[in-house]
Amino acid sequence: MVFLSSCRLDNPEWDTGWALPLAWSDLTPANIFGDTLIAYDPLGQVYLSYDREVFKLPIDTLLIVPDTGFSYGLTLPGSITIYPGNPLTVYDNYTIFQVPDFSLNQLVVGSGTVQILAETQAQARVRVTYSAPKASKNGVTFTLTDTINPASPGQTSILEREIDLSGYVFDLTGDDHLQANRLRIRITAEVPPGDPPIPVPAGTLLVNTRLTFKNIKPYFARGSIMTRKFQLQADTQKVPLFGLVKAGNFSMTEPWVKIILENGVGADLQAKIEQIEGINSRTGQSVLLSAPITQGNVLLGRALNSPFNGMPYKPTYFESVADGQNSNLRQFIENMPDKIILKSSATLNPIAFVGAGHDFVYNISKTSARLQVWFPLGFSFNQLVLADTVPYDPSSLPYTDRFRRLVIKVLCENTYPFDLYAQLYVLNDHGQILDSLLNVNVVPAAALSLNGNPNTPVQSILQGVLEGNRKELFLKGRRLWWKIYFHSHSQGQVPVFYDFYKLRARLVVQAEVRI
Repeated sequence: MVFLSSCRLDNPEWDTGWALPLAWSDLTPANIFGDTLIAYDPLGQVYLSYDREVFKLPIDTLLIVPDTGFSYGLTLPGSITIYPGNPLTVYDNYTIFQVPDFSLNQLVVGSGTVQILAETQAQARVRVTYSAPKASKNGVTFTLTDTINPASPGQTSILEREIDLSGYVFDLTGDDHLQANRLRIRITAEVPPGDPPIPVPAGTLLVNTRLTFKNIKPYFARGSIMTRKFQLQADTQKVPLFGLVKAGNFSMTEPWVKIILENGVGADLQAKIEQIEGINSRTGQSVLLSAPITQGNVLLGRALNSPFNGMPYKPTYFESVADGQNSNLRQFIENMPDKIILKSSATLNPIAFVGAGHDFVYNISKTSARLQVWFPLGFSFNQLVLADTVPYDPSSLPYTDRFRRLVIKVLCENTYPFDLYAQLYVLNDHGQILDSLLNVNVVPAAALSLNGNPNTPVQSILQGVLEGNRKELFLKGRRLWWKIYFHSHSQGQVPVFYDFYKLRARLVVQAEVRI
């Protein structure tokens, strides 16, 4: 007798596997030093080039023209009949511009207006003429004539105008050419030609006028600038150099720093760079630059009031170079500062009136200091640690609830001519480390050709296995933190960097899944 039996499999399970790319990152010289800081020669060698304006004299404080105005009226003391063509003087005097620390003999208006209000109680038309004999535009003297309509009995008729003064040139030397900040204004009132004579009773306000020079922004000003001292507050310049560097040190050759002082004002300038301090926020270490530029005052002559390189004036310059021979620049840079604090002071026109009324300033004048740093990226480093963070999203992985284990693989292509050591950390939303991922973490160096350049990228795989709780921590992560350890060459060797150096890393997650 033969017995046959059968069985049924409920909820069958199979182990399967798959791999998905999850994140990638490139580490190039631009990542390390900041892509705005590096330059390349025709052979691809990388140079660091830092060029920043580290302070600028507040030129706008030299060109402050306060709103200036006056009111003046003409009330007839007795009854009079005014005939056409017989103007009466309402005002003939100076308007004084109270410009701080600047005795002006000429001002060219960049922008601004004059607001005019005129009113009369006369029951007939009154023509008012405003003129400024020493204010002109394109050779035409400023003159404005307007007519006020008749007033109703017991009322006042008002006329308001606002005139754009852009482009006007004010001669502020007065009638005798010996004054300063003074512009003569003349105002007359008359019966318009062709109108009948006006009988004006005693005590009638024939005309009252108010002029206000409003929001005058000079394009150019000339005269005598008083001595002005500027104590510039300590200015902190952020330096993206070594933005990824987290540990280690390096040494270099041939660095230099240049300070360029520029004076765009037509007055002498005495400047002093009191302190240049480089701060490494990571280590808390700071180094003061000791160089010729920090040793005393510098006197720059006045700019020339003649066109130069598309500007209406020719600035004067002073340059000071610090290098490995005349300063502690090597120590300053090898501290790897990510911030530079500069303290400085300046005195404009230290000897007042030496310009004999020919001091000048344009609204585009620039008086500043620039800091330039330049050196070939040829240096050695010891246990230099770079770090960068990249986002990743494990929620894109399927069947995460059935993962048995995860194999983390980092597929690397390296063209750097030295070994790299890497570690990969999982971070949560708060930036806290949940786990490290890699058991194999050496990225071999690329081989060098005869000319010292790498031949082809060297491929390698970094790997880690995650099971149990470590697998769960990985699935809870939201960011990956790369740490790359460099050690370039033995003591005394100084390799150079090229634009094609790159470490390309692609993260692949290989999962064993039970379904």
